Amino acid sequence: KELGFFYDKEFFIQWAVKNDIPLERTRSSCQSRSIYHCGECLICYVRQKAFKKAGIKDPTVYIKESPHLRLIGNITKLTRSLRFR
Repeated sequence: KELGFFYDKEFFIQWAVKNDIPLERTRSSCQSRSIYHCGECLICYVRQKAFKKAGIKDPTVYIKESPHLRLIGNITKLTRSLRFR
């Protein structure tokens, strides 16, 4: 922020929704050679996480579920279960 304006992905997602930009037609730098995002790479994980943080339903079609999100979900469940023992 000291070097000028900096906006995170969540800001752009919220801005796009407010301005009727069709996010389902946008593409991240996913390595998939398909027309769909792979869902497994770090780029897909960052995209999924940004939609979640922005509070916007992700319209992106992913070929597979992100192993990163699955792992974080499992860690979160484990942490919650240990906290209440």
